[in-house]
Amino acid sequence: MVNVLRLQPIWLPLIAAIGVFLMPCAGALAASQSEWQECTGNVAKNPDLACGKLLARTCPQLSAAEAAAYDAPFPDARYKAGVRRFPPLVPEKYDDPGASISRKARDWLHSSWKGESFMAIGAKDPVLGLPVMNELRKSIRNCPPPLILAEGGHFLQEWGEEVARAALEHWKRP
Repeated sequence: MVNVLRLQPIWLPLIAAIGVFLMPCAGALAASQSEWQECTGNVAKNPDLACGKLLARTCPQLSAAEAAAYDAPFPDARYKAGVRRFPPLVPEKYDDPGASISRKARDWLHSSWKGESFMAIGAKDPVLGLPVMNELRKSIRNCPPPLILAEGGHFLQEWGEEVARAALEHWKRP
């Protein structure tokens, strides 16, 4: 993202930060570390992880059919390489792979970002939640107070209509 923005800043005059994490100088995930480790442990122990069950855990409003739809792209474990690969890619410590580029992105957003931003936070997100997202907000130049969804969890896309309406209202031009 940082390299694209340096080359073509006009492409991205607006950003929406929703369920995003950029590695800080110290472990911002510490407050939610046990929840994250439980998640990564579950993925490691279950190569055929039921994605629908994972979503239903933090999105209790999902119907059984909606939760099952999250399993549809993954008929069996052979299709879940990305699901298994993702958790280890998230930098947890200062010197983890990817941590440096994450810090560069955060620093760029803090010092060079000139566009408008919108942030939405799921108050019930056990992994990122309010503490981590508020730290990110401080790192984004001129980021206004976030939309906080009291019932929102980690998979905030399931509150998409509410988030989209708020973002469009925020960015409405006179």
